[in-house]
Amino acid sequence: MFEKAEYEDSSASFTRGDRYLVYTDGIIEAYSEEVEEQFGEKRLHDSFKKHIERPLDQMIRSIINDVKKFMGKSKFYDDLAIVAVEYRYRIKS
Repeated sequence: MFEKAEYEDSSASFTRGDRYLVYTDGIIEAYSEEVEEQFGEKRLHDSFKKHIERPLDQMIRSIINDVKKFMGKSKFYDDLAIVAVEYRYRIKS
């Protein structure tokens, strides 16, 4: 995407029931003027754990609601995007 950007490849193993969350920086950088802090990775992790048993669509909505609640009356200045994947089946070979 950027001419001089460096990227690193990695891999991970998943087992049935594992969930994987991908998000844009707008989620963790969502700012609360009242608290004078960003939402941050710890709050995101806590929100993910709190809602992990919900169906994926409800889990994503709940996390975004947690971000909005944290922000209070503060405005968004960035994008908010979350993609969640759940490993449900094992492909038989």
